[in-house]
Amino acid sequence: MSEALRRLRARFGEAEAHVDATQARARKASARRLHDLLAAPPAARVAGLHEAALTPADRAELERAVAEALPRRHVRVRRSLTGAARRLLRHARYRRRGLIALVLLVAPTLGLAWSMSTHTLADAVPVRLAAPYAITWTLAGGQTLRVEEPKDAEFVWFLRDGKSYLRRWFDGRGYGEVAVTNDFTRTAITVRS
Repeated sequence: MSEALRRLRARFGEAEAHVDATQARARKASARRLHDLLAAPPAARVAGLHEAALTPADRAELERAVAEALPRRHVRVRRSLTGAARRLLRHARYRRRGLIALVLLVAPTLGLAWSMSTHTLADAVPVRLAAPYAITWTLAGGQTLRVEEPKDAEFVWFLRDGKSYLRRWFDGRGYGEVAVTNDFTRTAITVRS
């Protein structure tokens, strides 16, 4: 091995040792500074988050300590819905914003209740076909759909304005209805159990 290469390797080894020693001193200084900051008042801890003397690991430790020292937010739940409703009504009575909030809360609820009451068949009976039939269904948009229904296909039977109807759900299309005669009702369908 040449003398120049030996000197180069020796200098490289010295440089590595110097870097290791410098890093060790930086880690010790960072640990001391972290210890001092953890013992300091909260304002000093927060200010210490931006110090360059801290290593990333020590900075993360300081961030955890600051986060733990922060007060937790507590959400209070109303003890009484009637009390909350009373306050809302009082607020609505004297302020326009309260009245708007009341309308925005009540209108969707009433709309949903009305929609449910008009679209729910209270007197519907679950039925099934006694034999296979080809049925032409009328969908909500007015389209018609002819389907070969197999024996034991399940539907809902109901009366509207004195006439018998069958209703079925079609995926992606909504409900389909068909008016049926009293003969069909007596002979072609049976009550589902």
